[in-house]
Amino acid sequence: MRNNNGRISGRAIAIFLVVLSLVNIGILIALRQNGTTTSKEERETTDAMELYEGESVATPEPTQEPQDATSEGVTAEAPEIQEELDGEDVPSESPEATAEPAESAEATSTTKPTVKAEQSKGGPSLIYNEDKIPTVTQDDLDRLAQVYVESGALQALDANGTDISEDIKGVYSPDPNQMLRFYATFIVEDANSERAKIDTSFNLKPTGPVIVLSKYSEKLAVGAKFDPDSYVLHATDENLNNLIGSVTYKGKVNTSKPGRYVVQYQVTSNGKTFVTNLAVKVQ
Repeated sequence: MRNNNGRISGRAIAIFLVVLSLVNIGILIALRQNGTTTSKEERETTDAMELYEGESVATPEPTQEPQDATSEGVTAEAPEIQEELDGEDVPSESPEATAEPAESAEATSTTKPTVKAEQSKGGPSLIYNEDKIPTVTQDDLDRLAQVYVESGALQALDANGTDISEDIKGVYSPDPNQMLRFYATFIVEDANSERAKIDTSFNLKPTGPVIVLSKYSEKLAVGAKFDPDSYVLHATDENLNNLIGSVTYKGKVNTSKPGRYVVQYQVTSNGKTFVTNLAVKVQ
């Protein structure tokens, strides 16, 4: 404001300075606020970049590099998996795939273990091969040892390793609890009266009528009773039809007189006849 002399009054100057000061103060406040905000944003951005950069050092491209790293790991540790992914024939190339057939082939070609009978020191031995057990019919019962030798299931050696299989003797008895199942014992004796034996079992396969006795040899005291029918355990044809009612026998046993007797049992079916004997010793 000018006074009457044309000069700006002191009061006007003072007001102007106050206004100017207030404006400057406002500007300074605004600048300071802007500077603080920028500094905070910069710090947040810097922190975020540092965190991202720290992760990217281990994994520069999170969407790509883990796949590359995994692929390399598979190729190094399990080639068959990578080959499968590449369309290769995995079963033919994989070590695991080729190892299993080899083991199966070995298991197939390996026969069952042989069983060597107990023997006297320096005496004969019996070798029994479970993989070559023959099929035994009623016609084989009287030459059971020979049937086992011919099939390769049984062999006898003396102390020097010489084959003495022709000297093997076989005895058998039926299992009373299972039809047509037999227990068998094979015995061999060398020139020095040393012997070896082995016990086994077999199932009889009938090709016609057959009679199975509970015993094939009997010892009776003088004066004992003898009932021939009581020795017939089974009688059947090849279809397992019961033939006990058709069994006949001949031969007498005089239990009042010591001695050896033979009772012959016989059965006929479909034009075939089967005969077996019971040896009885009265003493």
